[in-house]
Amino acid sequence: MILKRLFEEYDFSVERILLKEQRRLSLNMQELSVLIALFAIYKKRKTFSTLAIARRVSYNSNEIGEIVGSLLDKGFITISLEKSENKEREIFNLNPTFEMIENIYLEEEKEKLQQQVQNEVMQTITKFEQGL
Repeated sequence: MILKRLFEEYDFSVERILLKEQRRLSLNMQELSVLIALFAIYKKRKTFSTLAIARRVSYNSNEIGEIVGSLLDKGFITISLEKSENKEREIFNLNPTFEMIENIYLEEEKEKLQQQVQNEVMQTITKFEQGL
């Protein structure tokens, strides 16, 4: 995933893309703000914590839980358990969000290419008809 690599290695601002593509990603404002908070947390650690999210948004723990549940249902994040030194902790993963953003842009490029091919075919047909 190119976008993930840019984010992790070059501190690329995915948050700006999320704001711009909010509608196409079908995110409401609450989901968007929690997702942006998760990206901020992701830079430091990948451990899931509603307290860490609450420090960045103005929602209580119950609201954050519901919003995170919605993000899980929509496939923007995944949460898994990790065991280390007899301790379990929840780890969140933002790979699905990176994939969704990349798919939006890949589909857009595909549509542009199809439109370009269609225009070239139409021009060729027009020139052929003019030649006859």
